[in-house]
Amino acid sequence: MAWRCSGVSNSDLVNHLAEAKLIVSDSVKQAMLAVDRGNFSKFKPYEASLDIGSGSGYLTVCMAEMVGPQGRVVGVDHIPELVDLATKNTMKDHPEYIQEGRIAFHSADGRVGFPQDDRYDAIHVGAAADSIHNELIEQLQAPGRMFIPACDGDGQVIFVVDKDKDGRVTKKKTMSVWMPKHSIVADENASS
Repeated sequence: MAWRCSGVSNSDLVNHLAEAKLIVSDSVKQAMLAVDRGNFSKFKPYEASLDIGSGSGYLTVCMAEMVGPQGRVVGVDHIPELVDLATKNTMKDHPEYIQEGRIAFHSADGRVGFPQDDRYDAIHVGAAADSIHNELIEQLQAPGRMFIPACDGDGQVIFVVDKDKDGRVTKKKTMSVWMPKHSIVADENASS
């Protein structure tokens, strides 16, 4: 029989272990509560994340929740009004994320990522691209992961792009999708 216990925090995990009778000694429980296991992890995932096509800001705020108080998330959208909307929405729901610098929204061309903020552990792209842009892969931390819908010749596919600790990149097709392609050039031509 396999025992599985998890938790969203160290105390949550320890309490679940005690409830499952995997910790039966109060002194062991108190010691484990006093020492946060997360501080002994080799890898703290996704402390720096990039959300391209951040739109209303919803996923950017979810990512900020995931990275925790020491992390940072950059939301990028090429439509300035959406950047304003995302900022306003975040100020309504989690103003501390902007005030503390955990989230920053920028109006920019997402095809080139946001190189001003160095490297990212996770990159989420919310709009289909013609291809997987090398600039995004370059901004991916080693190790790191990117989720991106892109064209592959047969249509649009969700790719998961992983960069391992040695910098080797693998691209895996996960599913076919249809998403409208977005580009600044296309938007400008449509309004002419």
